[in-house]
Amino acid sequence: MVARQEFLAGDAVDQGLVDPHANLSFVDPDTMNIADLDNGLPVALRSATLGQLNSAQIFHSFSTLNPGDANQALSGISANGRELLIGFENQAVTSGDNDYQDIVFSIRVNSDGLLVV
Repeated sequence: MVARQEFLAGDAVDQGLVDPHANLSFVDPDTMNIADLDNGLPVALRSATLGQLNSAQIFHSFSTLNPGDANQALSGISANGRELLIGFENQAVTSGDNDYQDIVFSIRVNSDGLLVV
């Protein structure tokens, strides 16, 4: 099974290393075939227009794909239980600020019980 995941390329778009309109995929760095993220082996990020993107550190929501199996994403529920927050750290947790607020997604339920992203 091939899993989908969220990832964060620290400032890669701003540095011109990633085309925000490119078709991106995770590939096996040896074969360039679509990567199987379930096996925990290293993966490479590939752009259909720019080729393999390896000049910026890529952090994954799957800790086994990060250096030192580090958690680069944290999630939690608000005190009222109506909001899910997912925060990402954009630097290696061993040397970063560990604020997990570099990108934050909020999914909440409104008063009608409908999800709002």
